[in-house]
Amino acid sequence: MEMATKAGHVIGGYQGEEWTPKTIKDVFPKAKAKGMGIIAKRPIANAWWDAPPGLDQTRDWYRQRAQTMMDMGPIPKTLDPILLSLGFTLAHEQVDTAIVGTANPEHMRVNIELVKKDLPISMEIVHELHNRFDRLEP
Repeated sequence: MEMATKAGHVIGGYQGEEWTPKTIKDVFPKAKAKGMGIIAKRPIANAWWDAPPGLDQTRDWYRQRAQTMMDMGPIPKTLDPILLSLGFTLAHEQVDTAIVGTANPEHMRVNIELVKKDLPISMEIVHELHNRFDRLEP
């Protein structure tokens, strides 16, 4: 990744949990200006919207951040947590594809069905999530 970045082939490597308003506002346009595609890696970030506490340290970090966002009030037209994550990711026209990993084939089948029948999500929800991410930024 470092060599590819130095050669100008990669602007940065960001996973779903690392997306911030700054990433979306700064990195996405730079990539598109260079004719680069954007691959969203781990857009559901270990299903952090509904992760129970105590699973592991990383997942607890996702859950805590999600809980902070949920404590800001109800999300309009609340959706399935996986659909919310995938819908938010794929609502950004700059994203060319997403890599959603799973060890469970049934989860993959369900994710594919969600994308086929329930996307796109409302832009009202996307804007609300952007507002909440903005409020999390230091």
